[in-house]
Amino acid sequence: MIVASFIIFHIGSRMIAQSSKMAMEGGDPWQPFASGLGQLLFGGLSHAAQMNWWVAGFWGRWAASWRS
Repeated sequence: MIVASFIIFHIGSRMIAQSSKMAMEGGDPWQPFASGLGQLLFGGLSHAAQMNWWVAGFWGRWAASWRS
């Protein structure tokens, strides 16, 4: 159970960070899921708000990788 929650947290943090980055950059045809999710979740936000989500996702990834 602990390992499963760690994996979900790690993958979720990566997806949030990459989706917000794709929303800031306008999308990438080679990353359709991250681009679509970024437009869906972060498309209407200001650049500062998108940057906050990107940083939050990055720190989640860092914390997950640091513990492993």
